[in-house]
Amino acid sequence: MNSKMLIGLACAVLLVAGLLALAWSAQRTLERGLPPRDDSSRSQAAAKKAAEDWALLNNGGAIHPVRGTGSMAPFIKKTTPDDIVAYAVTQGGATWYEVTPGALCLYRYGSGNVIAIHCAAKLTSDGWIMSGLSNSRHDIRMNEANFVGIVARVFIWKS
Repeated sequence: MNSKMLIGLACAVLLVAGLLALAWSAQRTLERGLPPRDDSSRSQAAAKKAAEDWALLNNGGAIHPVRGTGSMAPFIKKTTPDDIVAYAVTQGGATWYEVTPGALCLYRYGSGNVIAIHCAAKLTSDGWIMSGLSNSRHDIRMNEANFVGIVARVFIWKS
């Protein structure tokens, strides 16, 4: 091998290493923003009751059912998009302006009837780019108009 080929190979290796480091860093940011997850309940009804009790004791906001789409796996299990697999309790009084990179948030999309739960990846002039933990790409933007809340705690159950 001549020196030009070695230099080209070294540059390619450094480029790949840099891209891997960026991807790892972005994933760590998303995971760092995850709230506590309570998995002590043995049924859906018990998890909902635990969420209601926790919200009352901790000035929590609203309680929202979470569907098993798989975008937040393994933090929230994947089943079918119609199955409720968790309950998310929002921070009482939290606003869109309090969202930080990695924060787990609820937001409306589509016709406004569907509520998604994803991590805030990056703030742009159009709002937050949102991403699920197991998504290979970023999702819909969250802005002040479709923001529902910042998740304070997630309640799941053992099935």
